[in-house]
Formats: sequence, structure tokens, C-alpha cells
Amino acid sequence: MNLLVAGLVLAALLPVGPPPDASPKSAAPSSVCVLPLGKYDRELLLPAVRGVKAVYGMPVRVLEKRSLPKSAWYEPRGRYRAEKLLAFLDEEAPKECKAMVGFTSVDISTTKGKVKDWGIFGLGMVGGRSCVVSTFRLARKMPDRRKAKIRTIK
Repeated sequence: MNLLVAGLVLAALLPVGPPPDASPKSAAPSSVCVLPLGKYDRELLLPAVRGVKAVYGMPVRVLEKRSLPKSAWYEPRGRYRAEKLLAFLDEEAPKECKAMVGFTSVDISTTKGKVKDWGIFGLGMVGGRSCVVSTFRLARKMPDRRKAKIRTIK
């Protein structure tokens, strides 16, 4: 199992193909679409894309960056609500995208038990089409960028 994880991480870190911004804007049928949202870490986007390709074996397309929806902003804690970002991604998903991945570096949260606003790495729903990933907690206070890339891929 450790060998499999190491292989996936290595495959995702190897420089192959054009940068994410060079991807066609339209997605191939049955592809995973990655949508950069607001502020995002460009250095971590490509390893994340490669990780999705390695794990799921599907074409991955990086869509044009979009602003974060104001409706997802949670003023009391100064971060974005992940479940509202999922709804936004579902609405914005091109029909040719089998799955949507929102990618951002802003702080995101959801409700966990009695905690109304729990900070998270990412969120997806079982049976849902979309998920959102934030590098805010994955890469902060991590001067070793290689470790940040590995955490993002996982």
C-alpha cells in the first residue's frame, strides 16, 4: 500500500505535459474539471491535477479561474462555507464534466456536530458531483513546498 501511495505521489510530481492554463477551455466527455476559485496556489494546482489523473485515470481539464461567490462568505469567522461552494460548483459545472473540483487557497469551513463553523481541508458529498479543496490549512506554516505538494495530492 505504501508503494502504491509513493507511486501516485511520484507520478503527480513529475513534470509532464503543458501547464494547467494551457488546457483547452472545453472539457472532453467524462472528464474531471478543476475550477480555480478566487485566490489559489498556482504551484500546488498542477500536482493536484496530476494526482487526480493518476488516481482516477480520467482526463482532467483546468477551467478558467472564477471569483468566489459572495453567497458563500461567512462574515463572523471571515471564511467561506464549503457546502455553499459545492452548490456553486454544481451550478457552474459544464455538462461534459463528470465531476467538478473547486481549488482555492482561502479558508473554508462547514458544520461539524455542535461546531457551526469548523475549518476544513476540503468537502465533498457522497453521490455528489462536486468537491472543494483548500490549501489554506494543507500548506500553511509549511516551508517545505515538496511536503505541501504531497499533502495536496493526497
